Amino acid sequence: MVSLVIFLLTSLCGGAAGFAAADALKKKCSYIEKIMNILEQMLELIRYNRMKLSGIFTQISKEKGFFISDDLIAAADSGIGLKEEWDKCVQSLLYLQNDDKAPLYDLGESLGRSDADGQTAVINMTLERLSHRADSAREEYERRGRLYRTLGILCGAAAGIILI
Repeated sequence: MVSLVIFLLTSLCGGAAGFAAADALKKKCSYIEKIMNILEQMLELIRYNRMKLSGIFTQISKEKGFFISDDLIAAADSGIGLKEEWDKCVQSLLYLQNDDKAPLYDLGESLGRSDADGQTAVINMTLERLSHRADSAREEYERRGRLYRTLGILCGAAAGIILI
């Protein structure tokens, strides 16, 4: 009886670890899609409303409540330290790797430094790069998600057998 309980507990723990790893891949896809939605909204606000960055960041922060910090809004208002605050917001994206963040860092280099047409061109380029990252993240989730879940359960079961 005790050995059956040990086997079940280790299988469940291994399964939980596998599901957590697969969930991290799924959250990576979700984060990239959310960032792309924010950039598309920024693009519309710059292109059609000719809004300034501080107004754009304020509106996005109220609507989405994701990625944009109050310090970034203040930096966009004053024009001082905008890149540094943007980089802090990018760094706060937990599930993204450096390759996923690279287009966002590049965008931070040119935010607020050109006219509306220049800004829209840079955001479009960033959206294109993020689109490729999103595609590869979805492929990775499809390939590795089930693998992580299955391996987690199997490793937990193997550990249970060894402990019995």
